[in-house]
Amino acid sequence: MPKKEIEIAEIGPVLLAKRTGMRNIRISVLANGTIRVNLPRWTSFRTAERFAVKHSDWIMRQKSKVKSVVIKPGDRIGRLAKVKFEQREAGRTVIKVEANQIIVTSVLAWNSRELQKKLQLAAEASLKMQAPDILPNRVDRLSKITNLKFNKLRIRKMTSRWGSCSASGNISLSLFLVQLPDELMDYVILHELAHTKHMSHNPNFWQLMESLEPNTQAFRKQLRRIGPALRPISNY
Repeated sequence: MPKKEIEIAEIGPVLLAKRTGMRNIRISVLANGTIRVNLPRWTSFRTAERFAVKHSDWIMRQKSKVKSVVIKPGDRIGRLAKVKFEQREAGRTVIKVEANQIIVTSVLAWNSRELQKKLQLAAEASLKMQAPDILPNRVDRLSKITNLKFNKLRIRKMTSRWGSCSASGNISLSLFLVQLPDELMDYVILHELAHTKHMSHNPNFWQLMESLEPNTQAFRKQLRRIGPALRPISNY
C-alpha cells in the first residue's frame, strides 16, 4: 500500500501508511521511537499530516516513554554475539565486531554516552553479519513448505516495519528480525510470502495466513507492541 515519510517540526520523521480495511486514522509510536500514522485508502496524506500535528502533544508524551537502548558487558546481540568489555587506562577505543562476539577495549566507561553510540553501531554491524546466515535459509525452507514462490530476498535496516514484499515478489526483511524468537521470525517471513499471492491485507490474505499460522492474531499483537529495533538480551 502507498507510504510516505514526512518531517514535522518538533515531532521529527513520521511514516504515513495507507492500509486496506481501516476506517479511521490511527497513530502509533513504536518501541524504537518510530512514529507511524495508518490511514484509510481514501484519506489523503495531507489530512493524515494535519491529524498528526493536531495530536503532537500526545505523540511527544509517548515518545518520552520510549526507553533508550543500553548495551552492557555480557549482553547478547541477536543469536550469537556476546559483548565483552575491557577497561584500559590510555589509548583510543577499539571495537572488534564479529558475528559471535563484540570485543570493546576503551578508557571510557561502558555506560558513557559516547561509547554507547559506538556500541549500538557495532551491534547493528554484528546483526548484519548474523542475518545472512539465518534469514535466507528460513525463507527458502518456508517457501518450499508453503509452495509460495518469491523472486529475490534483501536484508536491510528497517525500523518502521519487519518486512515488505513488492508486486514483483521481492521480499525485504529487517535485520532486527534475527533477534526474535523462531516463531515470530517465521511469522514475519510467512506474512511476506503470503503477499506473493495476495498483495493487500484483504480477507483472502488473512484467510491464507490463518491456514499457514494458526497463531496469526496473537503474533500480530506481539509484533505491534515491540517494533523493529535493537534489543540486547541481558544476562543480568
